Amino acid sequence: MLPVLLHSGISDSWLKGRSWIRELIVDVIELMPGVTADRREISFRLAGQRSEVACAITREALEAQFWLPAGADQVRMLKAFADGRRRIIAVAERKIRLRPDEVVRLTADDFLIKP
Repeated sequence: MLPVLLHSGISDSWLKGRSWIRELIVDVIELMPGVTADRREISFRLAGQRSEVACAITREALEAQFWLPAGADQVRMLKAFADGRRRIIAVAERKIRLRPDEVVRLTADDFLIKP
């Protein structure tokens, strides 16, 4: 059974014959965010129309916009990312549309409301 399914109540027998679900779950697992070794960013990938795009959000952006306490550990960083996921992904997608061939690095400025 896939690790993400351990607490979901979905069994291996239910997944048999539903390979598309297993493939979808594996895709989601591969796109999961991770804290960089220096703990200054969370890296994640977004699936685009033609390929995946490497993205990151800085610790400073999480502190300024998503209530991450200064000095928070990796678990708390990932929680702040999860809590702000929709907004983070929306901003990342906008940057991808503007610069489709570049790695997306979100900073606190990317979340400011511009006149």
